[in-house]
Amino acid sequence: MQMAGSDAMRGISQSHMAPIGGILYGTVNLFDSTTITTWAEPSGYFALEAAGVVETIVEVGEVYGWMTAALRSSPTEKITTITTITPILEISAETNGKSFQAYFGQKQLDGSLRSVGQCWQDLFWNPVVVSGFPVRRRQPRQEPGLECSVGMLTALLRTRNLAVFCDNVFIKGFCTMLVPTKYSNGTVHWHVLFNEDGSRIPLQTPAFMMLSETSTSENTRLCPTSVQPVTS
Repeated sequence: MQMAGSDAMRGISQSHMAPIGGILYGTVNLFDSTTITTWAEPSGYFALEAAGVVETIVEVGEVYGWMTAALRSSPTEKITTITTITPILEISAETNGKSFQAYFGQKQLDGSLRSVGQCWQDLFWNPVVVSGFPVRRRQPRQEPGLECSVGMLTALLRTRNLAVFCDNVFIKGFCTMLVPTKYSNGTVHWHVLFNEDGSRIPLQTPAFMMLSETSTSENTRLCPTSVQPVTS
């Protein structure tokens, strides 16, 4: 789904640069001659059309379903609530299967009842998680958590650089801090420290010092070449 996904996003971005009669259009031709056309109307209506190889069209539909689910706003304002959304695509019988309608099943989870590997929730405000799609298999000894790049983590904390304190590497924002706790199979595991009241988080917090002491051995020291950290 990665290739079709990047091409679909390219078509969407192009649709904002080709206005025709007040409607924004964009067209992308894929490697197998499948054509993706997107358009957005001033009213906010957005549509995507794919014509070509059946297998690719199915993949484009999956991308569209995921994208429209991931970009939806959470239906609740509760900070600790996680909303899982599952897109359901139904084929239209009126058009002989040439169009489909997307529906979304929602389920709200209480984020305050957390298990191991869910401290990443403190990085977001009532996040929306898309379910029903396969994810990359974790390697042995990789713990549960949110997998993302170092660049994404620094962006979430609104900082630009990794920092070093007491021979430990960490990522620090204003009220949030990420401390590495484990390194295995090319992956750094981080733990999120967060001040719920929004106040500045100092380096001398007991939790930070305790995590720093447990992560200074050679087996858990941060590897500078790792680019796929997992928050735990």
